[in-house]
Amino acid sequence: MLAKDAALKAEFDARVASDSAFAGNPQARLEFFYERSPWYATPRVAAFPVVKLDGKALAAARHRG
Repeated sequence: MLAKDAALKAEFDARVASDSAFAGNPQARLEFFYERSPWYATPRVAAFPVVKLDGKALAAARHRG
């Protein structure tokens, strides 16, 4: 991500330089990148996941378990 986005690299470098707690916390640094990734889902109030179930697969799972 840093190699592809100069603005992100600048933001990350500035945060590391100015926040020693962030710089020393691997989990916080991971979250920094995750929150800026395409896989991050912004939390929404009253949002519910929608799933399409395969009837045969669901019946087979019930039968096994």
